[in-house]
Amino acid sequence: MACAVFVIFYLTKLKDWQILKKLLIHVGLILLIVAFFYVPMIEHKMDTDYAIFNEYKATGVATNTARISLNKLLFSKMQWGWALNIENDTATEKDMCYAIGLTLIIPLLFTPFVYKKIKKPHRRLYIASIFISILFMALTTELIDWTKVPYFFSFVQFPFRYLMIPSFLLSIVGAVNIAKVSEKFSKRDVLMVSMIAVIYITPLMQSAVITTLDENQFYEVERLDATQPTSLCCAKFEYLPSKAFQNREYLANRSQDPILIEGEGEIKNSNKDKSSLTFDFTNTNGKEAKIELPYLYYLGYSAEINGKKLEMSESDKGFVAVTIPENESGTVEVSFTGTTLTKISMAVSIIGTILFIAYVIYSERKVRGKNKILKLKGESK
Repeated sequence: MACAVFVIFYLTKLKDWQILKKLLIHVGLILLIVAFFYVPMIEHKMDTDYAIFNEYKATGVATNTARISLNKLLFSKMQWGWALNIENDTATEKDMCYAIGLTLIIPLLFTPFVYKKIKKPHRRLYIASIFISILFMALTTELIDWTKVPYFFSFVQFPFRYLMIPSFLLSIVGAVNIAKVSEKFSKRDVLMVSMIAVIYITPLMQSAVITTLDENQFYEVERLDATQPTSLCCAKFEYLPSKAFQNREYLANRSQDPILIEGEGEIKNSNKDKSSLTFDFTNTNGKEAKIELPYLYYLGYSAEINGKKLEMSESDKGFVAVTIPENESGTVEVSFTGTTLTKISMAVSIIGTILFIAYVIYSERKVRGKNKILKLKGESK
């Protein structure tokens, strides 16, 4: 959306075919580079239901509940330990820090004094950056009613994610403003400003709620509690398959062994090693059987028995299930290989990244060549 606003600011320039061509090339390269993320996400969304699209639907109503106040946007405390208290994230003392930061806002106040010092060719970009920053900050606050905004934009789920845009743009605008203001600074001025900054920052640091973090907690295998609303590893469980989300008690108490859910048979010698699993299955009635594996249902798992690939599906509890054909017994081997479409999208992104690097190098050389020619022409005159 930020890119679209930038294009609107420069809409008249799109009459120039060379500029339009560059825009189309850039859009194409961006789509290629991000294919590794969006293609698998769309593939999973089309295959089954996940909590993020259902129980935690990013609707306008849900997004409205995650808006932040203007006060928090400007003056939130730095609270390093909020992640350890995520189950109580409605409590002020354990809340996230949403502040865009006075270190970015204060330099922005210099804009009226430095605007005329900005070179004319750069002024439109300068103003566009400030406008987009203010727009995206407004999107995070209660100024916006997300129930009246198109679904595509409310799908962001948490409005504060839009703060990435102003954080990036204002860091550039702020640096430009400080550079322009300090052009005529003496050493004495620099010393005075530094002292003021130290005096200002010290009380802010003292007011921060600092919690000692034990990073080992994030490496330990977490045992889920069906009653807990959140998890260190799974946040609010929003990325679980919907069936697993609705059966969290089953998920919390389930063993790490394959379970026969349809048909008759015997499972022995189960050996699970992360995303690899082997077990022996003996079919006792010759009919088709279905076995639930100790893996949540995400696309990319493959299984075979006696060299024959097995059909994969989602169980009623949101786990991967394999179907054993009639009269088939032997060792079942399961592994995570990723989907064909995921592999293709990864290759596309790699190719897109290489093309982007090549395009940047080519463009730089082309510009240098033109500048060299202009320089030679100027010297010949």
